[in-house]
Amino acid sequence: MGGRSIGIVKSLPQPCILLTGGLALRKEEESGADQMVLDVGLVEPTPVLRAIYVTANDAARDEGILIHRQWRVPAESVITRVFESGGSGQAIEDLSCWRTSSGSQLQPCQVLVKARKEWDSVVALIIPKM
Repeated sequence: MGGRSIGIVKSLPQPCILLTGGLALRKEEESGADQMVLDVGLVEPTPVLRAIYVTANDAARDEGILIHRQWRVPAESVITRVFESGGSGQAIEDLSCWRTSSGSQLQPCQVLVKARKEWDSVVALIIPKM
């Protein structure tokens, strides 16, 4: 994700979010993995698709439209589909499908998601349908 893309997103007057997704562990799993000692029967955590880098412009923040870094990307999102199959894609989605393992979720908001696979990650532009 280049600085040029971030600059463009930040300068747009319309609310939008630039997200890079990739395989990662939860914060707790990362710190545990650093301290993990091989033990018989110990199950190592498996990385899942998460929001690694998230840049929301001022207009998105003013509207309260945010996606949190390290949140798991929903299985039903076009971001996941593009990550798994490659290429690019777009879809209208609702941000309320973004949930944590503890049950927290984002507020309902219809968004246009445009995603593109890049090497071992996926870059997505998320634009609220106002």
